[in-house]
Amino acid sequence: MKFQKNFLMLLLILILHIFTLAGCGYSTVIDRLKGYGVEVQLLTDYEIVCDVSGETFTGYAPHYAVIQLKAEPTEFLQSYTKKEFDRGFSSERNTELEDGIRTHNDYCLHIPNDYYPNWDEGYIWHCTGESYSCDSLYTIYFPSEFRLAFFETGH
Repeated sequence: MKFQKNFLMLLLILILHIFTLAGCGYSTVIDRLKGYGVEVQLLTDYEIVCDVSGETFTGYAPHYAVIQLKAEPTEFLQSYTKKEFDRGFSSERNTELEDGIRTHNDYCLHIPNDYYPNWDEGYIWHCTGESYSCDSLYTIYFPSEFRLAFFETGH
């Protein structure tokens, strides 16, 4: 009888511990951006409209998020050029980024059609970290839609 009581107590503690650890791994896009040093406090009047995570057996899963803005985030965009050794956003087409998002979407991200990037509309982009490395964060701004997209490449 005492064994069963101890076993049930241990099982309950184990279950609670598992749920606690599972909850620690998730964070919002805003929390993840702060980890990259992105000045999210400069974003005002926005709504997170998409925040999807990929699946992976090991390592860090890719993430894709979209923030819908009411107006152009001029101060936020300019904050990227104020950092030492940073060139800011590029307006050159980035086929590596486009292909990377397309590939991840085909295999594990499953971005809703309404928030999948429309590359033909024009965009500017910035990469924090090495270009398309395991710890890269891409910030993509679509000026015609006032949308900011964030893509973490994962590994």
